[in-house]
Amino acid sequence: MNTITQQEQYPRSGGVGGIVVTNGGANYSATPTVTITGGGGSGAKASAVVTGGVITAINMTNWGAGYTGSVTVGITYGTGTGATATGVVLIGVLDLVSVAIINGNLRTTLDWLPFTAFQAFCRAYTLSFNQPMVWSMPTPIPTVFLFQIPGQPYPMEWDAITTTTDLPATNSSDTQIPDPYSDAVQYFAAYLAIVSLQNYPQAAYWYDGKKGVYDQRILQLPRTVITRRIYSPYRTFMRRIRRM
Repeated sequence: MNTITQQEQYPRSGGVGGIVVTNGGANYSATPTVTITGGGGSGAKASAVVTGGVITAINMTNWGAGYTGSVTVGITYGTGTGATATGVVLIGVLDLVSVAIINGNLRTTLDWLPFTAFQAFCRAYTLSFNQPMVWSMPTPIPTVFLFQIPGQPYPMEWDAITTTTDLPATNSSDTQIPDPYSDAVQYFAAYLAIVSLQNYPQAAYWYDGKKGVYDQRILQLPRTVITRRIYSPYRTFMRRIRRM
């Protein structure tokens, strides 16, 4: 995805956060027109960057809102040909774990602050435009705030928690849920299969809400996950803010 110049707030879900150029094409002598259609939403806009006749990047100028599916990216101009791109649509994003900004060859993970602290320390600087170093997301407002406010389009990466898409049809292989979490799916499937035969004692071995194999696996899995969204132990952003 990419930030928008001098824009502080970004929708957590439902927007087109970025466009990936899959083929830069050739012979573009001027900036082509980029169109974004489909996906059920509206308002998403972008502009292309042309270097040596090749489209090297497409930056969002408006993420839009209400997108629930994939979009079609059109690139039109009379002289150039061959450029293609795909949109990054934020669908079903529930929460963020981390945010990173890429500037040249450097990828920087932003510090996170609870919104009350973010409001107090960061939002006073309404005309401070530079590379973002801190982010926040007030609950339950589905909006991500950045500080400093981006002074230019920066590539951005989100580590996000999302809803799952529909599971595959019966008898097909599921690839959405990776190991070891797929174990739990199999255990619960075994429970459903056995309970359909009305063999309730054996079904309870797999799931009974307390001590079944599925129950124990569900309790075990979160213990392998690191604590999310902790303060930076170095707190370097506070020194940077005070120097401004």
